[in-house]
Amino acid sequence: MTFDWTNQVAKEWGRFTPFLSAGVANSIFDSRYQRRPYTTLGTLAHFEAGTSFDLGRSLTISASAYDVAPWGAQKVYSRVVGKGAGGAQASKHGRVYLDNAVTSGGSSIDRDNGFNADLDFNPWKYVDFDFGFSHSVHYQLDTFSFGVGFNLSSLLRRRGISRN
Repeated sequence: MTFDWTNQVAKEWGRFTPFLSAGVANSIFDSRYQRRPYTTLGTLAHFEAGTSFDLGRSLTISASAYDVAPWGAQKVYSRVVGKGAGGAQASKHGRVYLDNAVTSGGSSIDRDNGFNADLDFNPWKYVDFDFGFSHSVHYQLDTFSFGVGFNLSSLLRRRGISRN
């Protein structure tokens, strides 16, 4: 069982919307921009700050920086190395998730920081295309993402019935 308590503040200033997010958790969560090749268990704080910029009615870009600050005992569970298996080679850049299925240690094994960029395109009010990029400075890991979202609420909403 994991928990994550996160708060975010954002303020629109014209076309810009700066935001700040901070939280406390016992596991690193996958963000909108990346699905990490590992999961963790151990107490940590996480922070993200950035801004989005509205380029027009249907196009938004955003950029942010993040930091994951764990403390105490940590465990890293690999999504790329199976249970009971060891990694093929010694990992670089602190990528302990390539060494073993489970790695236990101090806070240095899952400390991370980096930045994100995102392009969001809404050609219609019920369709959303999202292109994301995330770079982990600690792990020297780049992640590209693409998503398609559908908002069906406008299609499913009932029209009010007038009474005579």
